[in-house]
Amino acid sequence: MGLGRAVGLSGDTLAGAVLEAAMPSMVLGMVLCDRFGLYAITVTLGTALSLLTLPLWFGLLL
Repeated sequence: MGLGRAVGLSGDTLAGAVLEAAMPSMVLGMVLCDRFGLYAITVTLGTALSLLTLPLWFGLLL
């Protein structure tokens, strides 16, 4: 959020950028799957945590 504000984002554009950045990333899942075979656990945990963190970010932004 701070980086978005630093580059001049505000309103809906800032909210969209922050919420998109808060989405679970599948890149880490691919790395863990390749290295340790933990893809299912990583995706499940990342998605579950995003259900908690996305509303918090949304509340901070609006």
